[in-house]
Amino acid sequence: MKARQLMLSVLAAAAVSTSPGQDPSGKYASADTTYRYLREVGRVRSLVNTDNRTEIPALLQGSDPAALGAKAKELEGHRHDLDNIDPTDVDPDAVQFKTNFNVIVGAYKSICADSAELFRAVAAADAKPGSSRVLHPKGGKLDLQTNDTLGAVDSLLAILDRAGGAGRASLQPVMDKLRADEDQLRKAKDAHHDFTQKLKSELTDRYQGTDWSTRDILP
Repeated sequence: MKARQLMLSVLAAAAVSTSPGQDPSGKYASADTTYRYLREVGRVRSLVNTDNRTEIPALLQGSDPAALGAKAKELEGHRHDLDNIDPTDVDPDAVQFKTNFNVIVGAYKSICADSAELFRAVAAADAKPGSSRVLHPKGGKLDLQTNDTLGAVDSLLAILDRAGGAGRASLQPVMDKLRADEDQLRKAKDAHHDFTQKLKSELTDRYQGTDWSTRDILP
């Protein structure tokens, strides 16, 4: 009887196979949960990428503090969404990928919030008796680069650097804040890009059989 039970145990163990994409060594987290986790992150990334390429540049062109403030709140919501994705049994490097991306979202939020503050300061400077306008939008829009957020902020700051008028000096503190936001965003994007390239290779090695190259999983 014992010999028969032992044989059945051996046969049962042999019948258990590792599903495609799983780590047979058991050293790593689940490929399936890691994949689903990155897909959820990818859903938020898609929304933020649209903000970066179209929404935020358009808002900067329009120089509307209220609209920029609303976008900052929306981006804070995206940050909460990322933080609420369940990391149980997820590869730690995938969780780090999400953390790195959330730093980028925070930088976009800061740019929107500080740009709103900047445009309020511009309006206050323009409203002072005897002052001349600091900015000169054409048709209600500033002449900015609109390829992405960094390009729009770069061109906005360049316009302000050339601006004259008595109110220009009062804008320098918030301009410095916006320049620091821009620097933070650039550094966060560079670090995220480098980490992502490394992560693609490592996930492919760890979980063979799973395609990690689709853009809704990793950029």
